[in-house]
Amino acid sequence: MGRQGSGREPSEELDAQLSAAARGDDPAAVRALLNAGAAVDSTDADGFTALEVAVVADSYEATRLLLARGADADRRSRGGLTPLMLAADAGACTTLELLLCHRARHGLTDDLGRTALDLARARDRQSAVSTWHTVAVGILEPAFGIRATFAELAARALAFADPDGSGPFLVRQLLGRRVDLLSRNEAAAALAAPDPRLRKFTAEVLWGFGVDVIRVLHDKEAQQWAAGLLRAHADQERDPEVLSEVVRSIGWHAEVDTWEDTWDRESRLAPEERARLQRFAAHSDPRVREVAELALRGWADDSET
Repeated sequence: MGRQGSGREPSEELDAQLSAAARGDDPAAVRALLNAGAAVDSTDADGFTALEVAVVADSYEATRLLLARGADADRRSRGGLTPLMLAADAGACTTLELLLCHRARHGLTDDLGRTALDLARARDRQSAVSTWHTVAVGILEPAFGIRATFAELAARALAFADPDGSGPFLVRQLLGRRVDLLSRNEAAAALAAPDPRLRKFTAEVLWGFGVDVIRVLHDKEAQQWAAGLLRAHADQERDPEVLSEVVRSIGWHAEVDTWEDTWDRESRLAPEERARLQRFAAHSDPRVREVAELALRGWADDSET
């Protein structure tokens, strides 16, 4: 029954609008509708809640808001599918991460006995190249006690058609949060591997090592370890494309180290770091020179031009 005489729209209409707002990735509308009285776990004409619609659409903010308002993260919809299973099946990696952080129950199975990991793997196998489902598999594996090696995850990332796209970025983020000793040893081995593509990818991982916004990770010791490894490798790297990425990462770590102290351009870099970057700014390859010069100027200067 709708609510009459309160100046509000009937609750059924609010509920219908809630699903539409979640599907359209409109967190402001989701918040307004919940404040107006829409039921957070109400279902639309297809039998799905706003949370289920939001996770399939990979709508991060709408999902975050609905979970904060008490949406059922383990509700079973058609076929026994939970929001986590729906996200895995859709390859919706951002909301998949969010659900895991919210402690959605990953071990549940649908009416056919499949877990979220089973669904992501099945979709992943349907493609000859890496896809969003490849990333979803990597996100889910640790929850199921499965540890893919650095090399395995790197191979998945390198199989993407666009090596600079969001998929490889998310795999790098997965590896960047693995700061234990075994993972560090694997990263060091990958940085010294014969394959230049793997070395370049590893340098990109080390750029964000120990930092993860979603998991609220900011491990300064891990960042310092990564910077040290990159500095040691720079002197022996002979591939200019790989070296440019190594230098980029070195420059970034040098800048991050001083964020809490000063933004003064003259004192931003330690003398030994400045000398190192100046040496690379005189490199014979223009790609290496460019990133070294940028690091010497400061990354903020580049974003303003």
